[in-house]
Amino acid sequence: MPYRFKHTETIEMGVRRIASEQIAKAQRMLDTRQSAVGAPPSDTDAHGRVVAVHGARKAIKRIRALLRIVRPALSEDDFVRENARFRDIAQALSATRDRHVMLQTLALLDDCYDHNAGVVIATIYSQVAAELLAGSPASTATSADYSDILSRLEAGRTAISALRLTCDGFDPVGEGLERCYRKGRKRFGSILAEPNNEAMHEWRKSVQLHWRHMALLRSAWPEVCGDRIAAAKELSRGLGLYNDLSVLDDYIATLPKKLLSKRNAKPVVELLKAEQRHQLKATEPIGRRLFADRPKALKQNFTAFWLAAASEPAEKTSG
Repeated sequence: MPYRFKHTETIEMGVRRIASEQIAKAQRMLDTRQSAVGAPPSDTDAHGRVVAVHGARKAIKRIRALLRIVRPALSEDDFVRENARFRDIAQALSATRDRHVMLQTLALLDDCYDHNAGVVIATIYSQVAAELLAGSPASTATSADYSDILSRLEAGRTAISALRLTCDGFDPVGEGLERCYRKGRKRFGSILAEPNNEAMHEWRKSVQLHWRHMALLRSAWPEVCGDRIAAAKELSRGLGLYNDLSVLDDYIATLPKKLLSKRNAKPVVELLKAEQRHQLKATEPIGRRLFADRPKALKQNFTAFWLAAASEPAEKTSG
């Protein structure tokens, strides 16, 4: 079923259904990799691991977004426990994706380097590719890791199926939407005042959270939610590249001097910084549009949208 609340079910029912569907999706992605994880490494295996992990991580992000929008209707203990559970699972899957993304980022830089930078890019690319292909502890997971993650996902399914909302109806959802949007708006303001890698990373998380909340609320007004989702995804792509450049910069700093000295790395580091400045400039106008509404007004609007859609004939609101 689509990742959205439905007017034909209570919010509590929707939470259980959506979470169960996303957990099942993550489990299917990881299950398909179990037989190949212990096999001799190859380019195909490495790519397969990345695809599986990426799909599982997206499903987990959807679960965490779901928990955040209904947080006002959850006990604090329940929210903290379940949010931490799925955060930790996602972190356990992050190393594989980071190495693969670094290869993609290096390939992007490969289109805009001078000769000195090109030599360094080739050196870094070879090192990252070797780590990913070798299946080192830093770059991939073992079959035992996946088995443990699958078990943790199943425990999460059981826990969420037992969650009880302290109140139902749209009010807590509207409040959860407002809280998260307000935080994203504040983060955007701090970036405009003083951009830095950590702040950009946090803002990107807020942007992704908002698009997932729009997906959950799409039944309220599909066209409006669709437009906001499209804008948030475009913004997230630029912020994602900014973050990927930051991850690559951090990785370069950890390489041993015998492989790459700071002096030799300088041309690539300068390329990274220049591209980050470009992405910041490109994403600012989209951010201003997406976060133009005041948080309370956004909540009031979506409450009105939801109630209006709920009063429409069933054939218009189904799905």
